[in-house]
Amino acid sequence: MTAHTVQVVDSLSLLALKVASNVFDLSSGLHHVSIRDQIVRAQLAVRDLKKGDPSLQSLLIVGAGAAGIAAALEAVDQDIAQVVVVEAGDEPFGLFKGVSKRYVGPYMYEWPGSFSRNQSYPEHAASPWAGRSKSPLEWKALQPIPADRLAAQLEQHLKDRLQEIKKSGKTPPAICVQVNKRTIQKFVKAFARRESARAISRLQGHTPATPLEFGYWHDLVWPELEPAKAVCTPQYVLLAAGMGAETVKLVKEDMSGVPYKDTNFWGARFWSDDTLMDAGTENLQLSIFGGGDGALQDVLRALTRRNHPLELMTFLERDPATKAALLRISPSLLDAERQSRQFGTWTLKNGEYATIDTVCRQLARTLAQQPRVARRVSRCIAFGSGKVSLFVLGKYFDKAYLLNRFLVHLIRACKQEHPAMWEGRMNFEVHFEQSAVAYELTESKQHVVSIKRWDAKPAVCYPHTCHMIAVRYGITPGTVPGAQMIQVSNKQSRQRTTLARVELPFVVERI
Repeated sequence: MTAHTVQVVDSLSLLALKVASNVFDLSSGLHHVSIRDQIVRAQLAVRDLKKGDPSLQSLLIVGAGAAGIAAALEAVDQDIAQVVVVEAGDEPFGLFKGVSKRYVGPYMYEWPGSFSRNQSYPEHAASPWAGRSKSPLEWKALQPIPADRLAAQLEQHLKDRLQEIKKSGKTPPAICVQVNKRTIQKFVKAFARRESARAISRLQGHTPATPLEFGYWHDLVWPELEPAKAVCTPQYVLLAAGMGAETVKLVKEDMSGVPYKDTNFWGARFWSDDTLMDAGTENLQLSIFGGGDGALQDVLRALTRRNHPLELMTFLERDPATKAALLRISPSLLDAERQSRQFGTWTLKNGEYATIDTVCRQLARTLAQQPRVARRVSRCIAFGSGKVSLFVLGKYFDKAYLLNRFLVHLIRACKQEHPAMWEGRMNFEVHFEQSAVAYELTESKQHVVSIKRWDAKPAVCYPHTCHMIAVRYGITPGTVPGAQMIQVSNKQSRQRTTLARVELPFVVERI
C-alpha cells in the first residue's frame, strides 16, 4: 500500500474570504471590522495567497482604506512585483478624513484585557507580544484618538513607507485614485468570469484563455497625482471597498409593514461629525434608533459628554471601590465574551447576542446594588434637564463590543436601582421591541415619531417627541460593494459562511 502525505498549508483566510474565482473580499459581510481587524485580515490574506501560490507576482486591490493599503504594503513585503490599488475617492483613508468626533483605537474594545489602555499599533510595552508583532501600518497613541488624526498618522506612515520601498529597489504599489466606480465593477465582474472559465479549461485539459488585463492609463497615482500609463494583469483581486452604505433613513416600514413613503428623517452618517455633544444638548430630548455599536456609542457620548467609552471606564476606575467591583466581575464578562464569539463562529444568528446581553444585564444589576458604585456611575452623567431615549427593534442589543454593551447596561441598572442619585442629571430610557413607523417635523422644528410597540399584543402605536435624532441601523442590504462587484446575475446567492466570523489575532506575529 502506498502511503500518501498531506501537505498542511495556511488556508483559513482564503476559505473565509473567497467570493469568486481568484477574488477575495476583505470587507463585505464580515463580523470583525475594527481598523485593527481590517489590517490583520489583509496581512493574513496576502500571506496565505503567496504561500499557496509562490508564483504570485501581480495583485489588484480595490479600495485604499486601512485594509487595502495594508494589503498593498504586505504584498510588497511578500515580494509581489506588481501591486495596484484602485480607489474611487481622492486619497487613501478618505473615510476618516475630517471626522474629529469619532475616536478610534486598536485595543480600546479589548477591555477588560490588560493591554486595552495603550492604543499604539501594532505593539506597546504592556502587550504580551511586545517585540514579536509586525504590521504594514503603524501608529503611536496612548489613548484613542479622533479619526482624522489617525488618518493623518496613517497617511504620513504610508508616504514614509513608499519612500523606503523605492530606496530598497523594490517597486512601490501604484495607488490610483479618482478611478471610476463603474470601471472597477465592470473589470472585477469580467475578471471573475474569465478566471472561472480559465480554471474549468485547466481541469478539462484545455488551453485556458489569456488572463484579463486592467489598463490604468489615465488614472492618477497618489501622492504625486500623475497619470500612471500602465497595464496590470492581476493573478488575484482583493476587494477592500468597504462594508456598504449605512442606513440613515429613520422609518423603513409603516404600521402595517408596508415600505414607508411619507415624510421621513435622514440622519448623519456614523463617520461624520454630529452635534450630540454640543453645548446645550444636555437640556434636549435626544432619540437614538438602533441596537448595535453605533447606537450604544451615541448613547454613551450623549449621556456622559465623554469622547469614547474607555474615557468613561477610566473615570469609573479612579474610585478604588468601583475599580475593585469591576475587577471582581471581569472574569465573568470575559467568559461570556469568549462564549459569544466562539458560538457565533459556529452558528449564524442563533442567540449569541441574547446570551451575552443577559450576562451583562445581570452583572450590571449586581454592581448597581452597591450604592458607592451607583453613585460613581451617576457622576458620569451630564447635568441637564434633557433625556436620551434609545429605541431597539429586538429584545436585546445586537452586535456590539463588550465595553459599549456593558456600560449602557450598567448606567441603566444604576438609574433604575437609585433614581434619587440622578437628580439634576440627564434622564435615560431604553425601549426594546419598538421601532419608528411614521415621522413628522413640526413648525417648531420638533420631531414627532410614531413608535410601534412590538411587545404589546396586539401591537400598539404612540407618538414620541424629541429635539434630535440619530439613526444607527447599520448597513443597507444590497449595498455591499463586494457582492455588487462579483454578482453576475440577479439571483440571490449565499457567498459567506460563518468562517467569516472567525476571531482574528490582535496582531500578526513575526515567524
